[in-house]
Amino acid sequence: MLGHDDAAKMARAFSGETLWLALGHGVYLRFRDTAVRRMLAHGARVDHTAWLFDLTPRQVQTIRATD
Repeated sequence: MLGHDDAAKMARAFSGETLWLALGHGVYLRFRDTAVRRMLAHGARVDHTAWLFDLTPRQVQTIRATD
C-alpha cells in the first residue's frame, strides 16, 4: 500500500508523468497456477480444484496445458 506521504513524494518526483503502480495481480496468478498444477499432479480432480480456486473446469484444464 502507498500511504499519503509516499504518494506526495512520488507526485513531486514524477510531476507531470503518469505512473502505473503494480497491484500484485501477476504475482497472485503465478502462485495460483502453480498451486493448481501441483494439486492436479498429486491426483486432485479438475472439478474440485476449480471449485477451490473459484475457476471453471475449463480454466483449470487451460492452466494444466500451459507451463
